[in-house]
Amino acid sequence: MDRILILADRDHSAAELAATLRVAGFETHLVDSAEAARSELAASAIDAIVIDLDLRALRGARGLSLAREVRTAYPSTRVMLTSTSLLTQRQLERTDCGAVVFLPKPFDLARAPGLVRECLDCCSEHVRRLWHAQGAAPVSSSYSL
Repeated sequence: MDRILILADRDHSAAELAATLRVAGFETHLVDSAEAARSELAASAIDAIVIDLDLRALRGARGLSLAREVRTAYPSTRVMLTSTSLLTQRQLERTDCGAVVFLPKPFDLARAPGLVRECLDCCSEHVRRLWHAQGAAPVSSSYSL
């Protein structure tokens, strides 16, 4: 079972995303601080982490800094970002944070499990596809880390 760590405020949308992924067969863990995320990552293998860039109290790191940290320390863990602010595919590539998915809020809960599954199945740790879950179909581009 794939393990997904969600770093977000413990609000309704994060809980809905966690529940939707759980129903789709993922093991999900919801945390609300960088310290808690680091503890989860150190304790056991995490296949993907969703980092909410809107998190008000990201104690211990900024969202993109934490994404870079995860990319370096846990290269097999896929980094997924989310925000209410729309980040373009080009902006995400320029962050150089190793993100493979951007899930704009509010979440399209019907598409989230498929998008997560596809990214876990087709992304190696050396070449990743950046999926931008906006509009009717995700836009992707390949880039090397």
